[in-house]
Amino acid sequence: MALLTHREIEKFEPLIKPLEEEEPVLSSWRYHLDSDGRRQNLFFRKIKDDIKRLYYYKENILLPQKGQIVILMTSFSPSASGSLKPIIGNLIKSQIKPYLVTYSKTKYADDKNVDSVDMNQIMFSFFTHSYLKQIKQRAIDLAKIIEEKLSNEIEVNFYWIFEGIVAKEFANKIVGQAGFILADSDKESFRKGFFIGAKNVSSAILQHGFFDRMLFPIHSRFHFDWGPYFSKEALKYGHPLERSISLGCPRFDRIKKIKEEAKDLNYFQRYGIEKRPVVVALSGVHIYKEFPQSIESFFQSIISMLENNIAVIIKKHPAEVDKNIYKKFLGKKLLQKVHFAFSDEDFHQLLFNSDFVFTNASAGSIEAMLLGIPVLWQKGAEENPFADVPLLGGGVYVDSKTISSIVKEIGLDGIERKEILEKQEKFLSQAIVNRGKATSEITKFILNITD
Repeated sequence: MALLTHREIEKFEPLIKPLEEEEPVLSSWRYHLDSDGRRQNLFFRKIKDDIKRLYYYKENILLPQKGQIVILMTSFSPSASGSLKPIIGNLIKSQIKPYLVTYSKTKYADDKNVDSVDMNQIMFSFFTHSYLKQIKQRAIDLAKIIEEKLSNEIEVNFYWIFEGIVAKEFANKIVGQAGFILADSDKESFRKGFFIGAKNVSSAILQHGFFDRMLFPIHSRFHFDWGPYFSKEALKYGHPLERSISLGCPRFDRIKKIKEEAKDLNYFQRYGIEKRPVVVALSGVHIYKEFPQSIESFFQSIISMLENNIAVIIKKHPAEVDKNIYKKFLGKKLLQKVHFAFSDEDFHQLLFNSDFVFTNASAGSIEAMLLGIPVLWQKGAEENPFADVPLLGGGVYVDSKTISSIVKEIGLDGIERKEILEKQEKFLSQAIVNRGKATSEITKFILNITD
């Protein structure tokens, strides 16, 4: 999947904007349109859906009870479910049974502490076959109109439109039951559609990471962001300040306890690393198409550190698909010198036990700062929407010529390191609220509304 670049989104917005007013679900085109995409084969898609319908059509869907809290948990990646799971846990502890809407069947389906429904049940059990055919035809027609608006520059897969309209129709029919609706982000059509259909219900999305154009517009009533700095950043994308509420980030809550622990000085021995300093590089190669110069500069800085015998561990991004990009930029020799974080690695422990974190534009930089680790930002990241973070004290700008010397100068302790950490803390005071208690504050906010 080749996500649109910011330039492509700017180019297409005036053309598709009128369609969004007619069908708000289409606002998720910023995420779903694929410059390398292809139309779905309607024949094979029909076969797949017919098989699903045969499997699901006899299932009885449990609908939300009056006032029940609905949680859209369509993604189970640690970064997404890591913020929702603590809230679900808090509700269960309070003897409150949430209603989960998931993308597919999960272990929650058998959990007596929650009610749940998955997207396939919604599509193939709740609606009649004839009604689904109408929705599908509308989605096909809208996909063709988008293609025409874009002068057939991009082929549009109709299915994301179909999923979004289904979610909207389902939410609209159960809207009188829900007491509150919560999700982690709403980039894709299913979640956007759900919020659009339930527009008369109090709702919110949690801040997922750094913002980009794909997130906006937000259709939930509120956006629970990490802190005032991010409320102002959302305003730049046209999100009203009165709909931004700074409550912090649940997945950051555990950081407070981790920071109180003693560092494991032998932590990196399992990587075969004996020497210090250790730099954890947060990879952003999944955005290479959008920020090619930034990623190329990022690799040049890694090369500089490796050639200066600084230990580097690369933490891959979950969205990475290009397996050859590291070999392309590092070459066979340096590829043998660099380390890659284990797939089961605890992200916060990895950062906490490192000496520096290096990034081009990762929200993981915030977690590193919260853990008291100096953050090094690659200089010259074109169109980086959060390029002001280092300028506000949230880290230090570096490039391939300076990164190795800066790592050695700052070292493992001393005045320079202390000054950097103090500046980072000052930035965090505006960027992150409710440290260690975001889960409880968000839960409290929701319960106050539903009471």
